[in-house]
Amino acid sequence: MKISTKAATFLSSIKTQTYDKKEREMIITYQQKRVFHLSLLMLALCAPIYIYSVPFPNEQFYYINSVLFLFIIMCTL
Repeated sequence: MKISTKAATFLSSIKTQTYDKKEREMIITYQQKRVFHLSLLMLALCAPIYIYSVPFPNEQFYYINSVLFLFIIMCTL
Protein backbone atom coordinates (compact mmCIF):
# COMPACT_ATOMS: atom_id res chain seq x y z
CA MET A 1 0.00 0.00 0.00
CA LYS A 2 2.79 2.42 0.81
CA ILE A 3 4.40 1.95 -2.59
CA SER A 4 1.16 2.54 -4.48
CA THR A 5 0.41 5.64 -2.41
CA LYS A 6 3.88 7.04 -3.07
CA ALA A 7 3.54 6.23 -6.77
CA ALA A 8 0.15 7.92 -6.94
CA THR A 9 1.52 10.99 -5.15
CA PHE A 10 4.50 11.10 -7.49
CA LEU A 11 2.32 10.80 -10.60
CA SER A 12 -0.08 13.48 -9.41
CA SER A 13 2.83 15.84 -8.72
CA ILE A 14 4.16 15.26 -12.26
CA LYS A 15 0.69 15.94 -13.67
CA THR A 16 0.44 19.18 -11.67
CA GLN A 17 3.89 20.31 -12.80
CA THR A 18 2.96 19.62 -16.43
CA TYR A 19 -0.20 21.71 -16.15
CA ASP A 20 1.72 24.50 -14.44
CA LYS A 21 4.32 24.46 -17.22
CA LYS A 22 1.64 24.68 -19.93
CA GLU A 23 -0.05 27.53 -18.10
CA ARG A 24 3.24 29.42 -17.74
CA GLU A 25 3.95 28.95 -21.46
CA MET A 26 0.51 30.33 -22.31
CA ILE A 27 1.10 33.36 -20.10
CA ILE A 28 4.52 34.00 -21.65
CA THR A 29 3.11 33.67 -25.16
CA TYR A 30 0.33 36.11 -24.28
CA GLN A 31 2.84 38.60 -22.86
CA GLN A 32 5.04 38.32 -25.95
CA LYS A 33 2.05 39.08 -28.17
CA ARG A 34 1.17 42.09 -26.04
CA VAL A 35 4.72 43.45 -26.23
CA PHE A 36 4.81 42.92 -30.01
CA HIS A 37 1.49 44.73 -30.47
CA LEU A 38 2.69 47.55 -28.24
CA SER A 39 5.86 47.91 -30.32
CA LEU A 40 3.79 48.04 -33.52
CA LEU A 41 1.58 50.69 -31.98
CA MET A 42 4.60 52.74 -30.93
CA LEU A 43 6.05 52.44 -34.44
CA ALA A 44 2.75 53.45 -36.03
CA LEU A 45 2.43 56.46 -33.74
CA CYS A 46 6.03 57.68 -33.56
CA ALA A 47 7.29 57.19 -37.11
CA PRO A 48 4.77 59.52 -38.80
CA ILE A 49 5.38 62.18 -36.16
CA TYR A 50 9.10 61.95 -36.88
CA ILE A 51 8.59 61.98 -40.64
CA TYR A 52 6.34 65.04 -40.62
CA SER A 53 8.10 67.04 -37.90
CA VAL A 54 11.73 66.91 -39.01
CA PRO A 55 12.42 69.69 -41.51
CA PHE A 56 14.21 68.60 -44.64
CA PRO A 57 16.00 70.79 -47.15
CA ASN A 58 14.23 69.24 -50.10
CA GLU A 59 10.97 67.47 -50.97
CA GLN A 60 12.97 64.47 -52.06
CA PHE A 61 13.88 63.64 -48.45
CA TYR A 62 10.21 63.78 -47.47
CA TYR A 63 9.35 61.12 -50.03
CA ILE A 64 12.36 58.99 -49.13
CA ASN A 65 11.30 58.99 -45.47
CA SER A 66 7.72 58.13 -46.40
CA VAL A 67 8.89 55.17 -48.47
CA LEU A 68 11.20 54.09 -45.65
CA PHE A 69 8.30 54.23 -43.18
CA LEU A 70 6.12 52.09 -45.46
CA PHE A 71 8.97 49.61 -45.88
CA ILE A 72 9.41 49.31 -42.11
CA ILE A 73 5.68 48.70 -41.65
CA MET A 74 5.68 46.03 -44.38
CA CYS A 75 8.67 44.25 -42.81
CA THR A 76 7.14 44.19 -39.34
CA LEU A 77 3.86 42.80 -40.54
